[in-house]
Amino acid sequence: MRHIFKLLIGLLLIVTNSSCLTEIDNYSEPNETLKGTIIDKFTGNPLITETGALRIKLEELSWSPSPEYFGNKQDGTFFNSKIFKGHYRITAENGPFVPLTDTVEVDIKGVTSHDFVVEPYLHLNITDLQIADTTFTVKFNITSETDMYNVLDAKVFVNNTSFVGSGANIQDYSAQKIDLSTTLSEMVYLTEYSFKVTQLKRGRTYYMRVGARVDDPIAKKYNYSEIREVKIP
Repeated sequence: MRHIFKLLIGLLLIVTNSSCLTEIDNYSEPNETLKGTIIDKFTGNPLITETGALRIKLEELSWSPSPEYFGNKQDGTFFNSKIFKGHYRITAENGPFVPLTDTVEVDIKGVTSHDFVVEPYLHLNITDLQIADTTFTVKFNITSETDMYNVLDAKVFVNNTSFVGSGANIQDYSAQKIDLSTTLSEMVYLTEYSFKVTQLKRGRTYYMRVGARVDDPIAKKYNYSEIREVKIP
Protein backbone atom coordinates (compact mmCIF):
# COMPACT_ATOMS: atom_id res chain seq x y z
CA MET A 1 0.00 0.00 0.00
CA ARG A 2 2.82 2.35 0.92
CA HIS A 3 4.47 1.60 -2.45
CA ILE A 4 1.28 2.51 -4.33
CA PHE A 5 0.99 5.76 -2.33
CA LYS A 6 4.58 6.77 -3.25
CA LEU A 7 3.87 5.99 -6.90
CA LEU A 8 0.78 8.22 -6.90
CA ILE A 9 2.75 11.06 -5.26
CA GLY A 10 5.45 10.68 -7.94
CA LEU A 11 2.89 10.85 -10.75
CA LEU A 12 1.30 13.93 -9.18
CA LEU A 13 4.68 15.69 -9.06
CA ILE A 14 5.35 14.89 -12.73
CA VAL A 15 1.95 16.27 -13.76
CA THR A 16 2.47 19.40 -11.62
CA ASN A 17 5.95 20.05 -13.07
CA SER A 18 4.65 19.56 -16.60
CA SER A 19 1.93 22.14 -15.98
CA CYS A 20 4.50 24.61 -14.66
CA LEU A 21 6.72 24.11 -17.68
CA THR A 22 3.76 24.68 -19.96
CA GLU A 23 3.05 27.97 -18.23
CA ILE A 24 6.71 29.09 -18.38
CA ASP A 25 6.96 28.37 -22.11
CA ASN A 26 3.64 30.02 -22.90
CA TYR A 27 5.13 33.08 -24.64
CA SER A 28 4.73 34.31 -28.19
CA GLU A 29 7.67 33.63 -30.47
CA PRO A 30 9.77 36.65 -31.44
CA ASN A 31 8.56 37.96 -34.80
CA GLU A 32 9.99 41.47 -35.18
CA THR A 33 12.43 42.09 -38.03
CA LEU A 34 15.69 43.98 -38.36
CA LYS A 35 17.15 44.36 -41.83
CA GLY A 36 19.65 46.58 -43.60
CA THR A 37 22.73 46.93 -45.76
CA ILE A 38 26.44 47.34 -45.06
CA ILE A 39 27.43 50.24 -47.34
CA ASP A 40 30.93 51.00 -48.59
CA LYS A 41 31.61 54.64 -47.67
CA PHE A 42 33.97 55.15 -50.59
CA THR A 43 31.81 53.73 -53.39
CA GLY A 44 28.31 54.22 -51.98
CA ASN A 45 27.52 50.61 -52.92
CA PRO A 46 26.78 47.58 -50.72
CA LEU A 47 29.94 46.01 -49.34
CA ILE A 48 30.19 42.82 -51.37
CA THR A 49 31.74 40.27 -49.07
CA GLU A 50 30.91 36.68 -48.12
CA THR A 51 28.26 35.08 -45.94
CA GLY A 52 29.21 35.42 -42.28
CA ALA A 53 32.13 37.79 -42.95
CA LEU A 54 30.85 40.06 -40.18
CA ARG A 55 28.23 39.95 -37.46
CA ILE A 56 25.41 42.16 -36.26
CA LYS A 57 25.42 42.58 -32.49
CA LEU A 58 22.10 43.17 -30.69
CA GLU A 59 21.91 44.45 -27.11
CA GLU A 60 18.42 44.79 -25.61
CA LEU A 61 18.73 47.81 -23.31
CA SER A 62 15.60 47.54 -21.17
CA TRP A 63 16.82 44.54 -19.17
CA SER A 64 20.46 44.01 -20.25
CA PRO A 65 20.70 40.33 -21.19
CA SER A 66 23.67 38.82 -22.98
CA PRO A 67 24.14 40.20 -26.52
CA GLU A 68 22.73 38.32 -29.49
CA TYR A 69 24.51 37.97 -32.84
CA PHE A 70 23.61 37.11 -36.40
CA GLY A 71 25.48 37.21 -39.69
CA ASN A 72 25.31 38.90 -43.06
CA LYS A 73 24.64 37.81 -46.62
CA GLN A 74 27.19 37.85 -49.43
CA ASP A 75 25.49 40.82 -51.12
CA GLY A 76 26.15 43.06 -48.10
CA THR A 77 22.65 42.84 -46.61
CA PHE A 78 21.49 41.38 -43.30
CA PHE A 79 18.08 40.14 -42.14
CA ASN A 80 16.69 38.70 -38.92
CA SER A 81 12.93 38.12 -38.50
CA LYS A 82 13.09 36.47 -35.06
CA ILE A 83 13.67 39.38 -32.68
CA PHE A 84 11.64 40.40 -29.62
CA LYS A 85 10.13 43.88 -29.65
CA GLY A 86 12.30 46.31 -27.71
CA HIS A 87 14.89 49.06 -27.57
CA TYR A 88 18.29 47.89 -28.81
CA ARG A 89 21.85 49.00 -29.32
CA ILE A 90 23.02 47.56 -32.66
CA THR A 91 26.51 47.27 -34.10
CA ALA A 92 28.16 45.80 -37.20
CA GLU A 93 31.47 44.29 -36.15
CA ASN A 94 34.30 41.85 -36.87
CA GLY A 95 34.27 42.62 -40.60
CA PRO A 96 36.97 43.71 -43.06
CA PHE A 97 36.51 47.39 -42.29
CA VAL A 98 37.53 50.05 -39.79
CA PRO A 99 35.67 49.30 -36.51
CA LEU A 100 32.59 51.45 -36.00
CA THR A 101 32.71 53.70 -32.94
CA ASP A 102 29.33 55.46 -33.13
CA THR A 103 26.60 54.05 -30.91
CA VAL A 104 23.31 53.29 -32.68
CA GLU A 105 20.08 52.69 -30.77
CA VAL A 106 16.83 51.67 -32.44
CA ASP A 107 13.35 50.60 -31.41
CA ILE A 108 12.68 47.29 -33.14
CA LYS A 109 8.99 46.90 -33.83
CA GLY A 110 7.47 45.31 -36.92
CA VAL A 111 10.00 45.66 -39.75
CA THR A 112 12.84 47.99 -38.79
CA SER A 113 15.56 49.00 -41.26
CA HIS A 114 19.01 50.36 -40.54
CA ASP A 115 22.09 50.65 -42.77
CA PHE A 116 25.69 50.79 -41.62
CA VAL A 117 28.28 52.84 -43.54
CA VAL A 118 31.77 51.36 -43.22
CA GLU A 119 35.30 52.04 -44.44
CA PRO A 120 36.70 48.84 -46.02
CA TYR A 121 40.38 48.23 -45.44
CA LEU A 122 41.01 47.34 -49.08
CA HIS A 123 39.52 47.41 -52.56
CA LEU A 124 40.47 44.82 -55.16
CA ASN A 125 39.99 45.52 -58.84
CA ILE A 126 40.23 42.89 -61.58
CA THR A 127 42.08 44.46 -64.49
CA ASP A 128 42.10 41.47 -66.88
CA LEU A 129 40.70 37.94 -67.13
CA GLN A 130 41.79 35.58 -69.89
CA ILE A 131 40.51 32.03 -70.52
CA ALA A 132 42.64 29.66 -72.60
CA ASP A 133 41.77 25.97 -72.92
CA THR A 134 41.35 24.70 -69.31
CA THR A 135 43.21 27.63 -67.74
CA PHE A 136 42.31 31.14 -66.71
CA THR A 137 44.63 33.99 -65.77
CA VAL A 138 43.38 36.89 -63.70
CA LYS A 139 45.21 40.16 -63.11
CA PHE A 140 44.26 42.59 -60.37
CA ASN A 141 45.43 45.44 -58.18
CA ILE A 142 44.87 46.41 -54.56
CA THR A 143 44.06 49.89 -53.27
CA SER A 144 43.29 51.35 -49.86
CA GLU A 145 41.72 54.58 -48.67
CA THR A 146 42.43 53.79 -45.02
CA ASP A 147 45.95 52.26 -45.08
CA MET A 148 45.63 51.34 -41.39
CA TYR A 149 47.41 47.98 -41.39
CA ASN A 150 49.93 46.05 -43.46
CA VAL A 151 48.48 43.80 -46.14
CA LEU A 152 48.98 40.14 -45.16
CA ASP A 153 48.26 38.24 -48.35
CA ALA A 154 46.15 37.91 -51.49
CA LYS A 155 44.37 34.80 -52.76
CA VAL A 156 42.28 33.57 -55.66
CA PHE A 157 39.02 31.77 -54.84
CA VAL A 158 37.19 29.43 -57.22
CA ASN A 159 33.88 27.63 -56.77
CA ASN A 160 31.13 25.87 -58.73
CA THR A 161 28.55 28.42 -57.59
CA SER A 162 28.45 32.19 -57.25
CA PHE A 163 28.88 31.75 -53.49
CA VAL A 164 32.64 31.96 -53.56
CA GLY A 165 35.18 33.11 -51.00
CA SER A 166 37.33 31.86 -48.15
CA GLY A 167 34.46 29.80 -46.75
CA ALA A 168 33.16 28.52 -50.10
CA ASN A 169 35.76 27.36 -52.58
CA ILE A 170 37.22 24.36 -54.34
CA GLN A 171 40.47 23.84 -52.48
CA ASP A 172 42.21 22.21 -55.46
CA TYR A 173 41.84 25.46 -57.38
CA SER A 174 41.98 27.97 -54.53
CA ALA A 175 45.32 27.13 -52.94
CA GLN A 176 47.35 29.94 -54.49
CA LYS A 177 48.42 32.76 -52.20
CA ILE A 178 50.72 35.76 -52.50
CA ASP A 179 52.44 36.56 -49.19
CA LEU A 180 52.58 40.35 -48.82
CA SER A 181 53.35 40.55 -45.11
CA THR A 182 56.88 41.88 -45.65
CA THR A 183 56.05 44.16 -48.60
CA LEU A 184 55.81 47.90 -48.03
CA SER A 185 52.25 49.20 -48.41
CA GLU A 186 53.17 51.70 -51.11
CA MET A 187 54.61 48.87 -53.21
CA VAL A 188 51.51 46.71 -52.63
CA TYR A 189 49.29 49.45 -54.02
CA LEU A 190 51.54 50.12 -57.03
CA THR A 191 51.80 46.50 -58.19
CA GLU A 192 49.57 44.54 -60.57
CA TYR A 193 49.25 40.93 -59.43
CA SER A 194 48.38 37.78 -61.35
CA PHE A 195 47.03 34.30 -60.62
CA LYS A 196 46.89 31.41 -63.09
CA VAL A 197 44.44 28.58 -62.37
CA THR A 198 45.00 25.44 -64.44
CA GLN A 199 43.44 22.03 -65.12
CA LEU A 200 39.84 23.15 -64.83
CA LYS A 201 37.26 20.67 -66.10
CA ARG A 202 35.94 21.05 -69.63
CA GLY A 203 32.34 22.06 -70.12
CA ARG A 204 32.06 23.50 -66.63
CA THR A 205 31.14 26.99 -65.43
CA TYR A 206 33.14 28.33 -62.50
CA TYR A 207 32.97 31.49 -60.43
CA MET A 208 36.05 33.28 -59.18
CA ARG A 209 37.21 36.36 -57.37
CA VAL A 210 40.34 37.55 -55.65
CA GLY A 211 40.66 38.64 -52.05
CA ALA A 212 43.21 40.25 -49.77
CA ARG A 213 43.33 40.90 -46.04
CA VAL A 214 45.22 43.14 -43.66
CA ASP A 215 46.90 42.49 -40.33
CA ASP A 216 43.81 43.58 -38.42
CA PRO A 217 44.20 42.34 -34.82
CA ILE A 218 40.50 41.40 -34.48
CA ALA A 219 39.16 39.67 -37.57
CA LYS A 220 41.65 39.36 -40.46
CA LYS A 221 38.77 38.94 -42.92
CA TYR A 222 39.15 39.23 -46.69
CA ASN A 223 38.10 42.18 -48.80
CA TYR A 224 37.07 40.98 -52.27
CA SER A 225 36.88 41.92 -55.91
CA GLU A 226 33.69 41.47 -57.87
CA ILE A 227 32.73 37.90 -58.82
CA ARG A 228 33.51 36.80 -62.38
CA GLU A 229 32.08 33.86 -64.29
CA VAL A 230 34.53 31.53 -66.02
CA LYS A 231 33.16 29.20 -68.71
CA ILE A 232 35.54 26.43 -69.76
CA PRO A 233 34.76 25.19 -73.30
